[in-house]
Amino acid sequence: MANGFSDYVENKVIDWVFRGQTMPGAMTTLYFALHTADPGDTGASEVSTSGTAYARQSFTGGLSNFGSTSNTTGSASTGTTGNTKNKVAITWAAGPAGSNWGTVSFWSVWDTSTAGNCLASGALTTNKTINVGDPGPSFAIDALSFTLD
Repeated sequence: MANGFSDYVENKVIDWVFRGQTMPGAMTTLYFALHTADPGDTGASEVSTSGTAYARQSFTGGLSNFGSTSNTTGSASTGTTGNTKNKVAITWAAGPAGSNWGTVSFWSVWDTSTAGNCLASGALTTNKTINVGDPGPSFAIDALSFTLD
């Protein structure tokens, strides 16, 4: 999957590296969202929560749940790829209830379960229509790739 970090993340990295500012504290929980159109930097077009039972999926960040830049788990990054991937599946507990979620074509990751800051987003390799009665969607191990280059 393609990916892109948001303006929020890019600004924090620039301020930290070049401007002597402090980075926000470690994020122990990330929240994954699904979108029916390109969310851009603001996270627009997220699946509606109104009557759908949709919610962002929480996911614990950490050395074992995301690979290092040398594609290992359990230790800090020392590789040269500038890339990390999910090392456990990210799965929504249940599919739609009440109303369809529509055709999902993008994902994003956030720092909170509602509102908050969009950290990164990307397009799905294949769009997925999610209707009432469908199982909760899932990202397999290594399906999400984040690269700083």
